[in-house]
Amino acid sequence: RVIKNQLEDLTAIYDNLSSAKDKAFGSARLSALNKEIAAHKKLAQANKEYLSEIEDYLSKDKAAARGVGAEFDANGTITNYDQIVEKAVADYNAAVATFNKATTDDEGAKQAFEAAQDRYDEIMEILDQYDETHDLWLEQMQQVLDDVMTEQEQLLERTQLEVELKLNVSE
Repeated sequence: RVIKNQLEDLTAIYDNLSSAKDKAFGSARLSALNKEIAAHKKLAQANKEYLSEIEDYLSKDKAAARGVGAEFDANGTITNYDQIVEKAVADYNAAVATFNKATTDDEGAKQAFEAAQDRYDEIMEILDQYDETHDLWLEQMQQVLDDVMTEQEQLLERTQLEVELKLNVSE
């Protein structure tokens, strides 16, 4: 939560500096670009920290998913998702059938039914949590890569602007 608030603040600062740079010319533009680059470095660092935090949660969620039998490919996708869900549904349906055959005062059948329902809910929650964290990780990983590209573009822009300013001074 704290890092997300920091990211929002840093993004707002970066956007304001970027807007100011776009309106500036000459050496004022170079000065604004340097401020924009500095702000972007802070933003990129915060994005890396957020990615690291997400990775910690992803590791925990992956361990929980493994606990319900999940297997993963190299990209982190659960490869046996359908089989896990099918087994959970079959176990739940078996408990429902047993409960429906029992008498209304069969406490054991009722407890088995409730346990099966709780287990089904738990499995689905674990799988959903992993998927959500994995998707967030993918998005943040892309953001970190975008930050690298933005940094390269900014450095190129600064070099071009410095050359232009030197050419204008020498003319």
